[in-house]
Order: sequence, then C-alpha cells, then structure tokens
Amino acid sequence: MKVALDDQQQTGVFISMDELAHLDKHLAELYQLKDQLTSTSVFDLTPEQLKARLSPTIHKAIADALANGAYVSYLQPDPKIPARYIHEYADGKLDYVNIDLQTGKEVIVKTSR
Repeated sequence: MKVALDDQQQTGVFISMDELAHLDKHLAELYQLKDQLTSTSVFDLTPEQLKARLSPTIHKAIADALANGAYVSYLQPDPKIPARYIHEYADGKLDYVNIDLQTGKEVIVKTSR
C-alpha cells in the first residue's frame, strides 16, 4: 500500500491487487474512512445540510440530559403565554420561565404536564 501526499496532505491511497484480496472484508470500513476524509466542511453546508448533520448529535444530547435528570430548555413559541423559555423534563412536565434581568434568577410563570 502506498499513500500519495501533496504538500503534506493525503491525496490518494494505492492498493495492489494482492493487498486488495486481503482487504475485501474491510471494504465497508474503507468506504467509511473515505467518506470521513472527503466530508464537506460545516462552513460549506446549506442550513438544511447542517441541520441534518447535527440532528443525531442533538437528539442524543437531549436524550442523555433527560436520562440524567436534567431538563431541556428552549424558546417558548406561544405569544399568548408571557414566558420566554420552556424547561422540559423527562416526565413531561413543562415549566414556562422568564429570567429576571435585575437578579438573573428564573421566574416560573406557569407549569403544566
């Protein structure tokens, strides 16, 4: 196996036919590696592509937080409720919360299940 370098960056991997016969069982791993090495920078992604790439990580972080007894906080979308944020708990409880700008403390406006 030979690796081609151009200005200290890998540009290719050359595998002989003899080596390829021994690598058949690892082809899936090689394709995954290829995909990782050629993936697009997050700065070059469209908003939809970035959302798709981050979605599995976000869902795992939310599941881990809820499983560890924490809550997940996000902006409250209903303009009829005078609260800026929602804290969502694993048991389905929702706290509608504002932040007191003078003290920095949370003020619970409403709680629901």
